[in-house]
Parts: sequence; C-alpha cells; structure tokens
Amino acid sequence: MKTVLIVEDEKMIRQGIRAMIQRSGVPVENIMECNNGEMALAVLKDTPVDVMFTDIRMPKMDGITLVKEVSKLPQKPLVVAVSGYDDFSYAVEMLREGVREYLLKPVERDKIKEVLEKLEAELSQREKAHKQTKQIETKQMKLLLATEEEVASDEMDITSFEQYFTEGFYIYCVPGSVETKEREGVLVFPEVWSEQVLIVDASVAEMIEKNELGHIIYGRSDSYTKLTELQKAHRQAHDRRKEAFCIGESVWANREYKVPDDLEKEAHKLLDKDNAFKRMQLVGADKPEDLRHAFHQVVDAAEKNLLPAAEVVQLYKAFYNEFAEVYRNVLQEEQEKVKELQNPLSYVCLDAYDRDSTRFLLQIQEKIQSQYDSSQNNRKMQKAVEYIRENYAKDLNMAVVSNYISMNYSLFSYSFKQFTGMNFVGYLKNIRMDEAKKLLAETELKVNEISQQVGYDNVKHFMKTFKAMTGVAPSEFRKNAQIREEA
Repeated sequence: MKTVLIVEDEKMIRQGIRAMIQRSGVPVENIMECNNGEMALAVLKDTPVDVMFTDIRMPKMDGITLVKEVSKLPQKPLVVAVSGYDDFSYAVEMLREGVREYLLKPVERDKIKEVLEKLEAELSQREKAHKQTKQIETKQMKLLLATEEEVASDEMDITSFEQYFTEGFYIYCVPGSVETKEREGVLVFPEVWSEQVLIVDASVAEMIEKNELGHIIYGRSDSYTKLTELQKAHRQAHDRRKEAFCIGESVWANREYKVPDDLEKEAHKLLDKDNAFKRMQLVGADKPEDLRHAFHQVVDAAEKNLLPAAEVVQLYKAFYNEFAEVYRNVLQEEQEKVKELQNPLSYVCLDAYDRDSTRFLLQIQEKIQSQYDSSQNNRKMQKAVEYIRENYAKDLNMAVVSNYISMNYSLFSYSFKQFTGMNFVGYLKNIRMDEAKKLLAETELKVNEISQQVGYDNVKHFMKTFKAMTGVAPSEFRKNAQIREEA
C-alpha cells in the first residue's frame, strides 16, 4: 500500500488514526492528512491515493459529498468512513456510494489493523488483475500488429485465437468514442491509433454490421483467411476508416474518384506550409470568420474527395501538435481537450470533428484576447515599440521582436496591432520612412547611404517603398524640403 489519506477536521483524531496505521504492521509508504473535504478533493485530483479514511461531518465539504465527488475521479481510492454517529441512514448512504468500511469513533487499533489488512488484500488482487489484463492486451496487440513473418514463426502464439475465425475474418476500424463489446466471433482492441479495432469472424460479420454497426461510420477490410494477413487487413481497414471519416459514410471497398487536375491541384495548396502557418496565426488574431473559413476549405475539399484522406487526418494532427506547443502557456486548463483533438479518428466523422475543433479554437481565441488585453501586456508592447525604435536600422522582423519580449509569435501579432493600431510590417515601415524623411531634409547623405541607415540593404526597394508612402521619390522630397526651408 503506497498512500493513505486521512480526512478529519479534528487534529487529535487525525493524529490518532495516523499513529494506529503506523503501528498496524501493514506497510504504508506515505500517510497524508487533510482537515476538510475540499482540500482532500484537491489532493486526490493530483495525487494517486490507495485508501482514504474520511470523517462524515466536516466544514466546507462533508464526507458524503466528498465520497460522491471522488467517485467521479479516474483514479478512485478505497474509502473508509469514520463517524461519531451510529446512524444507520448515514451508513447505508455511504455504502451505497461505494465505501468499503464504516467505522464508529472512537476507532480501535485492532479494527484499523483488520480493515487495512482487508484493503491491502483487495489492492493486491486488483493489481494482479490489472497486470493480467495488460498481458492479455499486449498479447492481442502484438498479434494485430505483427508482421507475417512473426506470425508464421513460433514467436507468436496464435492457437487461442483460431477458434474465432472458422470461416475467415474481417477487420473493422471504428471511432474510439463508440462502445463495443467482445463476444463469440468478435475480438475487440480498445485503443489502436485512436480507434477501436474489431476482428470479426466472417460468419457473424453481416449480423454485426446490421445490428451493432448500422449507425456507425467505419472502415472495413476485405475478407481474409490467414492470421498471417492480420497486419495487412488492419492497415486496409485503417486506411478506409480515414476515408470514411472524411466523406461521412462507411467504406468497405477500394474506391476510385475521378477529379479534374486543376481542382485537385488547387485543393493540394491547402496542405502546404504557408497555409498551415496562416491557420496557426489566425488563432491568435481577432478574425473568427477567417478562422472558420480557413478550416472549412479543408473540410469541403476532403468531403469532395479532392484531398487524400490520410493527408487530411495528418494535417489536423500536425496542426494540433504544433498548436499545443505554440500556445502551451494559454492551454493550462485545456490539455485533455487538445489531446482529444490531436486524434481526429476518435471522432465519428470530419464534419463532427470540425465543428468541435472550430468551437474550441474560437474559445481559445477569446481567451487569448482577454488575457492579452491586460496592463502587463501593454508593458510588453511598450517594450517592443521601444526596441523597434532603437533597432529599426537592423535586419528586423516580427520573430526577432516577439522573441525579445518573450511572447508567442501569433499572440504578439494580435497584441501589437491592438496596441499600435497597425500591423508590425506597417509600423516598422512608418518608423523607417519617418527617419528617412528626417535624414533627407536635414543631411546631405546620399540616398543609398540613407537607405542603409534606415534598414534597407536594397536601395531600389527603399526608393520604391518611399515613393509608395509619400507620393514622391527621395530626391524630389529633399528638393521640396529645401525649398520650404528657403522660403
């Protein structure tokens, strides 16, 4: 037993239970204490606990409420209720909520020892069962993913599986969110590449499709008879599941689509790096409609079979992998949702995935905007402006400045525009042109020298930019400035 948590508002009783646990002879690595239910729940959310002793009547959160909240956690401790009241209704309610033991105060040392020994045995049995389950899952996974050579050799023990496939088999890849059960003629692998994988005996395949998979969008392999073909069948089903995900209907055979070359070429532009970068930038910008449109283009192309299904799935995976890294400081509370969106095939279809994804990205967009409209953000923007004014003559770009103030590139782009009223490129150009005007009017430096001093290596580019912004060439601007001065 690794960790025991004692939840009791009276310090003397907490210390008494701790002492009895330590003297029980049952090995416990760590004993933790909390004086109310709220504190205990916070601990349980962050720390694995094997056994929890809890009082019933406590301030802030009582024991019954605590036990109900604990039952919702993914890792649940075995619970022992400790009460000063011999109240049958309390006992019944606690036991109904899954409490293992109900002890009355004052708690006796022998009773603590008896309960701990009993729970230690239960934990050991649970651990043993968990290991056995893992071994079975590992064995099944090896079988599914093994190469033909491995299956054909003595390395893979496949005898126990042959009873399922008397008439050949199909492999089905279904969304990870769909619940399926193992039964005669059907083997279920709960989690492979964010999908559930079913190996189904050919004799029951039609019945399974009709009764259980009728409303599910899946990918199905061809029929195979040899277990050495498992990997091939799985790959085929997985590829068809990607296609099914994109078009919104099940796929059980290879399909050929004739798409005009010009449409296909145009659609493939959506997959290039420039478009990927643009989508990432839009998350940090105040442009919700542009964000929706950027992803809807991908969905529309995929549903019309203008893009390979595998590349569409990979596009979303790559986007959310980078998204998790770029916006990691903003996503402290959304880690689970990001993990879910990193696995598109856990969703039924692309349409459902896109709706959920877009809704989430718009929420994050609002969060980013609210976080970076703060006084702290204004100080960072002021620092950026000062840096630009001091370094405009250097090879300056947005990446350099955002890195200087330690801000994410996309967040900086949005925040800078909010602070200055213009985008970074326009702001830098204005600074450089203002300085160029000053040098033209007040010095006798040559145009190419001024170009260098305001950050332009290419004098032709400088002259073109200057004229575009002022309406006149640098030489003409200087002449006009001299005329004004003489007048």
